[in-house]
Amino acid sequence: MAENIITLMFPEYNDGDNKITSKDWTTDELYDDETIGRQIKNVAQFVDFFKDEECRMVFDSKNIQAYLYPVYTIPESYPSRRMQLKTALKGLEDWRKNRISTVDAEYVTIQQ
Repeated sequence: MAENIITLMFPEYNDGDNKITSKDWTTDELYDDETIGRQIKNVAQFVDFFKDEECRMVFDSKNIQAYLYPVYTIPESYPSRRMQLKTALKGLEDWRKNRISTVDAEYVTIQQ
């Protein structure tokens, strides 16, 4: 039976110093701490909703790094936004660790 895969992708701030993973995910809007906190809370609810479903959920660690780029300019909160997102994604796979690269595709599925 085929397995569904849910891939979580986050918006990446379009800045020269930020190493974005794809132009498809960029935004020119610089999120403030409150917005990032709300986004992380929504992600946690989404992940929690699908945990009991028969599907795999994956994320892209480089996309996460690019998404969190604005966090480094915001005063640190406790727990940090990085830790909050790490907790929200607990149990999900980083597809970059097991990916199959191809010359033609920027994003490909992970090997099973």
